[in-house]
Amino acid sequence: MNKVIFSFCVVLILSISVFFGISYNVYSEKENSSFILPESFFENKFIQDIILITIPTASAFLTSLYVTNTWQIRKEKLELQRKILDEVDNSIVNSIQTLKNFDRMLWSKYTIVNTSIETKETTEETKETKLYETKFPSEKSEYPNPKFEKEHNIFLTKYADETLELWKFSSTIKLYYEKKLFDDFDKIVISLDPTRNELEKLYNSKNKMEFDLFHKQFMTKRKTIESQIIKFKEDLVKGKIKKLNV
Repeated sequence: MNKVIFSFCVVLILSISVFFGISYNVYSEKENSSFILPESFFENKFIQDIILITIPTASAFLTSLYVTNTWQIRKEKLELQRKILDEVDNSIVNSIQTLKNFDRMLWSKYTIVNTSIETKETTEETKETKLYETKFPSEKSEYPNPKFEKEHNIFLTKYADETLELWKFSSTIKLYYEKKLFDDFDKIVISLDPTRNELEKLYNSKNKMEFDLFHKQFMTKRKTIESQIIKFKEDLVKGKIKKLNV
């Protein structure tokens, strides 16, 4: 319900209720000779019934209006939160996924499963070290750059498009949420470039040592961002929307 219409209804009903209530009370005080309405008005049985019904009815109607209006506002806020969470997935989550896809493509091309080594360790880092082995080529033509130059160009174009969506989405956060949430989102966006830089180093690796190092550094930065995104989405759900056009 429009806030102006709702406010008008509240004021109108309250005014009518107060008017009848005061009039009836003044009439019932016999020693008071000043009447808001003529005495004959209250001697009418029908009018008396109307007065007795009006005040509780008005109260119930006002309560109903308030509950309906509150529910509508809550519903629209929840809908807005859902759309904003979708925008998070369509912007920053997509950006990190693009980085992951390019890393996975490179890593899979130069890594093989080492079936000759058995390990009882269960940590992710140990598994990657023991069960996977980097097979970096000796021929320069088989280096990631230039072998995957076409894929790299496609990756850069897609990432640039998604970065643009990120900055568009940041205006939504700034509009509806407190400054702290906007600052948190800004930090995540800023941390994307150093993460992409590690991926660029991986792409330009010249030996096995560089390839393993840059892949590990990319994974560390990527996991940090993913943790920040999870927390940011939780804060969005808990956060208070400061502006809503209803």
